[in-house]
Amino acid sequence: MASACRENVRRATLSLCTANGKTTTFKVHGWLLRATAISDAANRLHIDLVVLDANHQDLAQASLHGSMKQIVHVDGKSADGKSRYVMEVTPLAGCPARVAAVVEDATHS
Repeated sequence: MASACRENVRRATLSLCTANGKTTTFKVHGWLLRATAISDAANRLHIDLVVLDANHQDLAQASLHGSMKQIVHVDGKSADGKSRYVMEVTPLAGCPARVAAVVEDATHS
């Protein structure tokens, strides 16, 4: 009888909005993600993404290349070799939800 080897795969779909050259840290599905996005004049992006676990241990690092509003697919193994991660990242220019909240606060001041 053959035994099946089942790999632990963690998945996340997210939109990433960060200022050019600034590092943003946020939580998604129990991961702590640290992303730094740098864009060029042609609106192409280079995103350095670090995935940390709940104890802030590095699980994975990836360099993403794409464009604004273009889904970038990331698929790799964790640094400890125990699991695989799959992410769909959509970079957005600005942060519409955050901007709306600031405008709302300003009108109520």
